Amino acid sequence: MSKRLYYTDAYTLKFDANVIERTEVDGQPAVVLDQSYFYPTTGGQPHDVGLLGDAVVTNVVVRKEDGAVLHQLDRADLPDSVSGKIDWERRFDHMQHHCGQHILSRAFIETVDAPTKGFHMGPALCTIDIDVAELSKAEIEAAETLANRIVQENRPVDVREVTLEVAQTLPIRKLPPLAPGSMVRLVDITDFDLTACGGTHVARTGEIGLIKVVGTERRKKMLRVSFLCGGRAIKDYDRKLHVLQDLTRLLSTGEENLAGSVDKMQQEGKLMSRDLRILRRDKLAAEAKKFEDAFEPVGNVSVFTHVFNDGESVDDLRQIATTLCEKEDRIVLIGSAGAQAMLLFRSSADDSYHMGDLLRGVLEHIGSRSGGGRADQAQGGGQAATVENVSAALQAARSNLSV
Repeated sequence: MSKRLYYTDAYTLKFDANVIERTEVDGQPAVVLDQSYFYPTTGGQPHDVGLLGDAVVTNVVVRKEDGAVLHQLDRADLPDSVSGKIDWERRFDHMQHHCGQHILSRAFIETVDAPTKGFHMGPALCTIDIDVAELSKAEIEAAETLANRIVQENRPVDVREVTLEVAQTLPIRKLPPLAPGSMVRLVDITDFDLTACGGTHVARTGEIGLIKVVGTERRKKMLRVSFLCGGRAIKDYDRKLHVLQDLTRLLSTGEENLAGSVDKMQQEGKLMSRDLRILRRDKLAAEAKKFEDAFEPVGNVSVFTHVFNDGESVDDLRQIATTLCEKEDRIVLIGSAGAQAMLLFRSSADDSYHMGDLLRGVLEHIGSRSGGGRADQAQGGGQAATVENVSAALQAARSNLSV
């Protein structure tokens, strides 16, 4: 079994090792070393990346059969003796977030008695699922404040191994199921949190820099808390600060008045939208009245046909047809040409004229099979069609009324 040196030292970035096995993982060349500082994906923490000689380490995984650490590479021509180099930026980010998770998880226990049931470290956000359905803003802030106090106190973070029997006598926050006689790796944040963990952690809490809760989400009966630590938290702050500065500049207001300014704009926008809808409705009603003299008798009803070509939406067509059918015994057959041609049929006559059946019988003229409706109204289309295509569909529908 190769030595996993990251268990006792998370800060060494360069090391020498020998290749003791060559294999493949998912079609990629991979090697097992006699010793390694590369952390494999496990326990919710992603793997390290870096170099082995001139080869790029793209992934590090644990083989289930024997627990060997497999280093996936971008090339196969690796010598038997190699020098390894860990990507420090990624490693330190993981150290900050994993140790930050321990602190935040303990903080939620201390403040609201909510233990952590799940942990995920992603490239954008890290999350913990805590055993509580919901928390108030004040309760979340209390846990965050406690967590950052522990960070600022720069407490030592000690890592040690003990037997399972010894571990069972200690006030450990979370102890995984292990066979008797197993060794347990403990991460001890002095006088605050003690838990079993195989991840990489900072040596003192001050190296975490900052723990910031950035969101919460209800997940069944638990609450998922999203958080950022250290460098990621600072980058997130910078991004949000730039957005805030841009908004205050655009709205010509101070930060303290920004929410009020945005709320005022929303209310004004709603009023403008309402006024525009009214104006649009009145315009369409006025346009519809221009067609009052364009109805022609077909049997015992009056029929109007017209093709629109000025970007009218299906809502516009519906409004025009509704206005024209305010009088009885009328049938309106209208359509719009263009990239998304539409047909809309409306009737105020009796049920002997079924607009849905009438529409389905002429959709082929505009190259569409999508459409249908009730006896009094139907619509369909969505494909590109010319004025001539739409006109042909309307004329065919008019002719079918005469049958």
